[in-house]
Amino acid sequence: MECRHDRRTRLTPQQVGLPDSGGRRRVPGLRREEVALLSGISVEYYNRLERGVATGASPAVIDGLARALQLDDLETEHLRRLIRAADSPAPRRTSRIKRQRIHPALQQLLDAMSTVPAIVQNGRSELVAANALAMALHSEVFEQEQKPPNFPRYVFLDARSQRFYRDWDEAADMTVALLRTQAGQDPPTTWPFRP
Repeated sequence: MECRHDRRTRLTPQQVGLPDSGGRRRVPGLRREEVALLSGISVEYYNRLERGVATGASPAVIDGLARALQLDDLETEHLRRLIRAADSPAPRRTSRIKRQRIHPALQQLLDAMSTVPAIVQNGRSELVAANALAMALHSEVFEQEQKPPNFPRYVFLDARSQRFYRDWDEAADMTVALLRTQAGQDPPTTWPFRP
């Protein structure tokens, strides 16, 4: 339930109507205790929810969290989907993920794009197809020992990525955002992410 953590760090006590307790905060944003108080749940239960243990979270709990974190309708629906996914039994994992293939016409289209790098990736950010320029630009990604090549694996597990990206922090944030978006749309097939 990392979306709640992210939102929690962007809110201040003043924004949610809590008194300023003074003193310096170790981390920015609301404390877990404050979110729990505003949501009407215990701190222990909130901690479990933030860790993704959402078994039996009622609509009232979800609504309380949405109010406390000032989520809009779209964000609240995303939260509901994340909690439903965490509450459902984990899908059986197969030992091998089926390798995706693209239609030859799509590869021809990519190859015809000779002046720009072009990549096709799936919901797990695995590189399914690329043209020659993309393979040259992202050669380090394609050198990964584990196949298929994967952008998150490169960004977070390959030290060379910090030299490749001018602003590595922004690249990391964008990678996480893409993974969260995909996980919210189809959690059972994309998670847990396998580095």
